[in-house]
Amino acid sequence: RRDSVPHFSSWAEHLTIFTNLAIIRSQVDLEGLVGAGGVSRPLQGQSPYVLNAGAMYMDPVTDLTATLSLNRVGNRVFVVGNVNEPDIWEKSRTFFDLQLAKSFYKGNLEIKFNIQNLFAQDQIFYQNDFNAAVSVNEITGLEALTNKLILGDSQNKNGYQEAHDNVIWQTNFGRVFSLAASYKF
Repeated sequence: RRDSVPHFSSWAEHLTIFTNLAIIRSQVDLEGLVGAGGVSRPLQGQSPYVLNAGAMYMDPVTDLTATLSLNRVGNRVFVVGNVNEPDIWEKSRTFFDLQLAKSFYKGNLEIKFNIQNLFAQDQIFYQNDFNAAVSVNEITGLEALTNKLILGDSQNKNGYQEAHDNVIWQTNFGRVFSLAASYKF
């Protein structure tokens, strides 16, 4: 009987959850190059991972749709350095977006409200300071394993260390709000 099915079941029929994760290993071999500053480095602009995830709920009774989406990329080389000047890295950020959409007049009119970049994280470009007089504890255990699997580097040597890395520049783009309407004739 249809009326004996729990309410959650009918609610879940209209929920879509999606995700994908890409783990990427890129390496540029610099051995033997004069002024290269190292034996190897990741490819410029290539993140070690890209994560996309989201959820969408479509209510057939009210014609209301709510969508949350998340996108995150790992730290990546922004400008390639040399023996005198270290690489400039772009720190990873998480983008979190929300969209509410409502249909009217048998689906002919649709109004959408969007909020982009809900977290409004700063975009940070930095250089690692390997000569800093700061002792960094060696990463071990689960954190080291996770770093190895996701980042390809158990010690996250090129990761952003706020306490001693050099911030080259920092920007905050803020949140973006938009409202749109469309009508089908």
